[in-house]
Amino acid sequence: MKKIIIADDSSLARMFTSRCLSAGGFRNYEVTEAKDGQEVFALLMETTYDLVISDLNMPEMDGVELMTRISQTPQLQSVPVIIITSAGNEDQRKALVTMGAKAILSKPITPSDIAKAVGDLLDAEENGYA
Repeated sequence: MKKIIIADDSSLARMFTSRCLSAGGFRNYEVTEAKDGQEVFALLMETTYDLVISDLNMPEMDGVELMTRISQTPQLQSVPVIIITSAGNEDQRKALVTMGAKAILSKPITPSDIAKAVGDLLDAEENGYA
């Protein structure tokens, strides 16, 4: 069973993202929720996860710092990350991709946005393109 972390400081946003995954057909996944990047990073250091879906703006450790830490930790560099953001800053988006973000979704997200991003990412992994 594949494991996914959903990170957002809003419990409603985490629940919505989880429901988007289910609506998109990703029901057979173990989903773990985290309230910020610090919690995600700690989880990643303890257990192997197949995907992180993270909000960009969170307290304690935001998505940029999380991406920085993941990209600088050899055993985590292969973990795919999808960033969800309301920010429209193109330079920041490019920097996140450079750090290893596999997709950046703009808020408001829809179930089809999540399904496409996760589906494309998992298809690429299964076919050796990730």
